[in-house]
Formats: sequence, C-alpha cells, structure tokens
Amino acid sequence: MKVKILNIGISKVTNVVLLCTVLLTFGQHRHVMAEQDVSFNAAVVSQYLWRGIDLNNQDLTLQSGGDYENDNGFYGGVWVSQYDFGYDDNGAEIDIYVGYFFSLNDSFWLDTSMTHYQYTGVSDSSVEWKIGLGHEFFEVNYHHDQDLDTDYFEFNPSYSFNDHWSINAHWGVNDDAEEHYYDYSLSLGYTLSEQFELIIGYSDHEWNEQGAEGVAFGGLYAYF
Repeated sequence: MKVKILNIGISKVTNVVLLCTVLLTFGQHRHVMAEQDVSFNAAVVSQYLWRGIDLNNQDLTLQSGGDYENDNGFYGGVWVSQYDFGYDDNGAEIDIYVGYFFSLNDSFWLDTSMTHYQYTGVSDSSVEWKIGLGHEFFEVNYHHDQDLDTDYFEFNPSYSFNDHWSINAHWGVNDDAEEHYYDYSLSLGYTLSEQFELIIGYSDHEWNEQGAEGVAFGGLYAYF
C-alpha cells in the first residue's frame, strides 16, 4: 500500500481538531462520568471508506466521536470525520445518532437507530434509519435513508482469536431505485493495549472506478 503524505488545509480540519480536543479532554476525566457509560474515540485512517467508496479524496483522515448509553438500552452519540467529495465540497461530516439496543436472549440482540448526516460543505443533510440483528460472531443490518430514498443491507461477521487478534468481514448491497451495487471488505485487527487498536484490510466495490476501486487500508484507533 502506498503511504500518502498528509496535505490538508487548516480550513478543512478545524472542526475535527476542535472536537478531538474536546473529546480527549473529556476522556481524561472519564472516571468522573463512568456511571453514565460515556466513552470517546479518535482515529487516524489511511482514507475515509464508506460502504466501499472513498469519501476524502484518498487522503489520510482524522475522525473522532463520543457515545453515551444507559442500562435501559438507550444510546446516542456524535461522530466527526474529514471529507472531500470534490467540486469544492469538503470540510467536516458530523453524524448525530440515537438508538435503542435490547437482548433477545443470551445469544442474540436487536439494535434500532436513527442517524442525521450533516456536512459543513455544500452537500445536503440526510436522515437514515437502521434495524439490526446481532450475535457474538455477526451482525445483519438494514438501513433506509429517508431523504436520499436509498436502501442498504449489510452482513458483518467477525471473530476474535484471542485478546489481541481479530478478523472482520463485510458485505453490503445498496439499492437507490436507479443503481444496485455491492461492496465488501476484509480486515485484521490487533489490540495494542486497552486504549489502542491497529486495523489493516482490503476493500472493494462493484463499480471498480476512481474512488470505488479495490484498495488496501489501515488505521490507528484510540478508545477512552
């Protein structure tokens, strides 16, 4: 995989850097809010891949987020990433989501959520709904974007070999009434410590064109 040199303007990362700073500050005081089940994350990834499509011009990408959940199964959070769709449409993507999670039995659970996608550039916002079935070794999710009128189905199996190594796969199908296509990926994760994880993998898309071709990827993730 080629190593890309970071070349990102200040105006494109201001919102992301500010949020990362806030999240890291909160992370240092997480013990104060432990009873509220608050967590934070940050990542540096080789490119922003979303359902097999590159959303940041194949550039190194900063991402960060914060989550809250309670014992009743309700959760919510915010996630921010750099993006660059081209044609002067770039900046920060800000996803705000809420959901409800509950166990069916000792092996299976259901997960429902709503995500609002917002962009600081010229792209319009949209709202997507999700319902999913989960198990220790896989997740099956169905998404519907009410503004773009698109449907997306995904199957995500995973397996942990031990406390350090894990393998994850993904297969998804998109249908927007005009186009029908699939994407897939395979990744290997290595837990460096309780707070840090390294992930490398390969992603491909049925389109097989610029921005959606097969590509190796990697990222360093931090959890607080």
